[in-house]
Amino acid sequence: PFVLLLRDKGVMGAVASCCNEGLTKLLMPTEGSYTRDWYGFGPAERNSLLLVGHVQLEVADVKEARRFFVEGLGASIRPPQEGSPGDVLRVLAGPSELLLSSAARGREPRAWPGQFYVWVEDIQVVSAACKALQAQLGKELILEELCLKSEEKVDAIALQEPSGGHVFVVNQAPKGYVKILETADILPKGVDPSTRPNLLALMDVQYNVPPGASREVAAFYRNLLGASGKVAADGCKVDFAAGEAVRQALTFKEVEEVQGGEEGGSPAVLCLYMPSVATFADAYKRCAAAGIVRATAGGLSGAEQLQEFRFEEITSENAVFRLEHIIRSPTHPDCPVKATVVDGSLIGA
Repeated sequence: PFVLLLRDKGVMGAVASCCNEGLTKLLMPTEGSYTRDWYGFGPAERNSLLLVGHVQLEVADVKEARRFFVEGLGASIRPPQEGSPGDVLRVLAGPSELLLSSAARGREPRAWPGQFYVWVEDIQVVSAACKALQAQLGKELILEELCLKSEEKVDAIALQEPSGGHVFVVNQAPKGYVKILETADILPKGVDPSTRPNLLALMDVQYNVPPGASREVAAFYRNLLGASGKVAADGCKVDFAAGEAVRQALTFKEVEEVQGGEEGGSPAVLCLYMPSVATFADAYKRCAAAGIVRATAGGLSGAEQLQEFRFEEITSENAVFRLEHIIRSPTHPDCPVKATVVDGSLIGA
């Protein structure tokens, strides 16, 4: 049995309906998973891509967003890189990043049409910090809390970032996951736990699509990127895996309220890393043949030199979803996963 504490009954069950059956299992932690060491994810899904590198989002106030991620979620902030815009906030979530920038003047920020699922080291700290922060800001941050067995202990939280409206579903990582991240050099070894970031991993990126659209979306990723593109009853999923430390998913969930082919620009930019140089080249060729690649000087050789290419839409026979993609080679200089943790036999290289 569990107790679901609703902070806002108008919210459509963000915790209880988080993405898919696999995530539901993660949201309902097994007995002792917070107290017994956990030894890993097991084998990667076939045709997994490498990594969700970053998601670029809009907010109304970067300073307010920073307080949410640093004070509320306990995230680390990556210093601006040389030559990169200084007004972009780079939030670290394990090897992945959330890049937050201000919406254009005179326009409201576009909220991500879905939600993000993340793991933290200590969810009780997140709960207390977000309660304090929402009192200071005068804005509701906690949408729902899920408690198993005891109302005194939170097991999952749905949060709303105050400046852009982006929704985050939070779970506590299994005991032992920090050690796995340290072994993979994603977290530094030997650091005082009090100085370690609480936000550990971006596990799932959910994008809502209209009913009936997920089969075509799954086929798009399978045919053009060589991804897993698994179809379920209420959506589809693209898998990611890097060594023993990283398992992620890009989930497309069918939602009645969503309409296909909405007007306006992309709500965000999604950066994905391919598992090998060969799969990167194959993906470019397929996307170029489909006519979706944003013009790249030099064609394939130019994309190989840049180690990335872009497209702006997920296309299907019946709808077009505006979601800008940056597709990168694992040899791209910004790839945060070291080549030594990439097992080609696991990730379909």
